[in-house]
Amino acid sequence: MLYVKQYAKTIAFVSHSAVVGKGFGLYFFGYNFMACRANPEYSLAIITKEIKPVDFEKEFAELKAEAEQIIDNLLEDGSDPDAVYTVEHHFAGDNFAQLEKAAIAAFQLGYDVADPEEIELDDGQKVFAFDCVVETELDIDSITRDIEILLKMSIEQDVTYDGWGTYFEESEA
Repeated sequence: MLYVKQYAKTIAFVSHSAVVGKGFGLYFFGYNFMACRANPEYSLAIITKEIKPVDFEKEFAELKAEAEQIIDNLLEDGSDPDAVYTVEHHFAGDNFAQLEKAAIAAFQLGYDVADPEEIELDDGQKVFAFDCVVETELDIDSITRDIEILLKMSIEQDVTYDGWGTYFEESEA
């Protein structure tokens, strides 16, 4: 079962989508380099070369609703409710120095941070990205607490919070 949610607004060749479902392996909702949030109050830096002001409360509310949807879909598809999940929070930007500062800020907040890396898109444009990795139960309160902290950090550091993802966990029978 594969769920795809497509928003009407598109930025260049990029559109926002959510992909969750059993058998797909990766449960992801947010932005990535093939799918990004197309929100009139928010433009992805790697596409538009500018970041418009983010309405934290509105963005957080949307991310929380999306997190609830992901968790519900995982559990409906039979993912183990008692497992410890590896959750990856994604960040992106077009300025390596700024992204590196954000990675340091996330580390100082206590998060396990992957090294920032440069990625080349299909059109040749270069962007930078890193992940914060958290081991947690599939609990909406824990995940949204991390989303809130990391979204605030990303706004302060002027980088894009690019959503989060985790993997389906088989139940131990």
